[in-house]
Amino acid sequence: MHDSDTHNAHAHTLSACLCGASADLRNGTSAVKSVLANWEPRTTVPDSLIAFNSSEGEAMLFKSTTTRTVFMQIIKNLETQKTQSLCGAATAVSILNSIGGGKIPGIDKVIDPWFHPFGFFTQDAIFTPCVADVIPLPTVMFMGMTMEELTGMFACFSVTTRATHAADATADEFAAAAYDALRSGNHVAINFLRTGIDQAGGGHWSPLGAYDVEANMFLLLDVSRYKYPPVWVHAHDLYNAMNTVDSTSGKTRGWIIVNPGL
Repeated sequence: MHDSDTHNAHAHTLSACLCGASADLRNGTSAVKSVLANWEPRTTVPDSLIAFNSSEGEAMLFKSTTTRTVFMQIIKNLETQKTQSLCGAATAVSILNSIGGGKIPGIDKVIDPWFHPFGFFTQDAIFTPCVADVIPLPTVMFMGMTMEELTGMFACFSVTTRATHAADATADEFAAAAYDALRSGNHVAINFLRTGIDQAGGGHWSPLGAYDVEANMFLLLDVSRYKYPPVWVHAHDLYNAMNTVDSTSGKTRGWIIVNPGL
């Protein structure tokens, strides 16, 4: 199977105040508390993780040792995957809308009828002919996406990517590479096995939002927002969850660094 979250859950959306909160987030004002108060998980967050919608999770975001440049960009655009298998597409859409600003070459070809005439990535419209040549939507709906397939999707939109399978690096090398990407304003898509971080489910995709250097923990922005809130996870635990074999590709999962190159 390709990687997708296969456990059933009911759709749940974040408070509408999220869209207008980004300016206030910089100062750690009540906008954050308003967002977190409305982010109620459907599944219990394991003790090994720190829920973003907790006092401790909120405090970590505003520590002096936390890099949050990317968080400010992506939180407004974080998607909820439309089906249990669209976690890869939801991750790509979240990232591309965060770095695009209408500047990505070919975004004019990504026209969702609901947003015409504006170019805006959605989990439907992102399946352009180029992407369909990599993997068609019906296949993704049934099976999800591998590392190579999501990398191919990004390539259709003129962004630079660097994909790394966990078996080809150490936990410390992952942490260093992801930290460097986030503080440089680049994005990181994570392909991991949920059970590797004590969550319920199978293979999954989600983007990173921040990194606390002191705690060596990443903020994982789960695109299954109806199931789990974003969580802080230790770099070594996240690496171990990536260092698991995807039965479709026969390779370990891993991460993709996305550089807009604009």
